[in-house]
Amino acid sequence: MAKSVSGWSPRALAALRIVAGLEDADVGTVSAPDEVGLFHQQPPFSLDLTADEVLRDAAAPLRALGDEVTSAGEHLAAHPDDPGAGTRLELALAEAERRGVWELDHTIDELVEGLGIADIPRERPVREVSGGQLARFSLAWMLVRRPETLLLDEPTNHLDDRGAELLARMLHTWPGPVLMASHDR
Repeated sequence: MAKSVSGWSPRALAALRIVAGLEDADVGTVSAPDEVGLFHQQPPFSLDLTADEVLRDAAAPLRALGDEVTSAGEHLAAHPDDPGAGTRLELALAEAERRGVWELDHTIDELVEGLGIADIPRERPVREVSGGQLARFSLAWMLVRRPETLLLDEPTNHLDDRGAELLARMLHTWPGPVLMASHDR
C-alpha cells in the first residue's frame, strides 16, 4: 500500500482493522485463524497500569495456560480411565508449546531489554512514559501474548536498530500468520 503524506496509509490500517474484526469489509469476506492480535496506535491496556502490571497483564493468559497444563495433568493422574483426560492434557500441552509458555519469563526479559524499556522503573504508571516508550510497551505486550495471527501497523516506528532486529528475529520464527503495514524495510 502507498504511504500517505501523514506517514501511514489509511488503507493499510483499515485492512488490518478488517482482518482484526474491528471493521467490516465493504465487499468480500476475511477470515483469520483463531486469536488475532493487532498492534496499532492505541495501547491494548489501561494507561493507569504500572510498567510491571502491563507485563503481568500481557503474560496472564499464558500463565493461565500453564495452569491448565498442570490441572489437566493432575486430572489425568487422578482419573486415568477418563477417556477425555489424555486429550485435554495433549491439547493443553500443544497450545502451551505453540504459545511459548515455558520460555515466557525469558521472552519478557528479552523484550524489555531489546525494546529499550528495561530502565523504566517497574512501579511507574505507563501514562507517565514517553509516546515512544508507550509504543514499545504496547509492542512488548502483544509479542508476549503470542496471538496466533499477528497484525502490525508500523511496528518499527519507535524502535532503534537493536529493537528492530529483535522484532525481525521474533517474526521470523512466529508460528502463525503475520500481516504488517510498514514503510520500513
